[in-house]
Amino acid sequence: RAEVAEIREKLRISEAAREAAGGVEALGAEVAELKKELDDRDAELQSRDSHCDQLDAQIATLEHDASDARAALATATETHAAALTAAAETHAVALTAATETHAAARAAAAEAHAA
Repeated sequence: RAEVAEIREKLRISEAAREAAGGVEALGAEVAELKKELDDRDAELQSRDSHCDQLDAQIATLEHDASDARAALATATETHAAALTAAAETHAVALTAATETHAAARAAAAEAHAA
């Protein structure tokens, strides 16, 4: 009877060891699946980081272009203001000359009419 009990105990221990080994295999499979998921997510994050780097470069280019455009606009505004000032001065001189010419012509016409 002691031998039978000992054999039964060994069978029970053996069965428990088999069950534990199956649990370890299942855990190993789960760990492998989680590692694959982690690797997939890491690859996705690296891809997103690369895309973000590309967007950052595009933003920097656009900011540089905008800065150039603002400088060109400032120059064009200054040039336009100078042209308007010059045109106003030319117009004033021409208007003064035309007014003086007109006044002289009227005076000459009045003298001619009086004579």
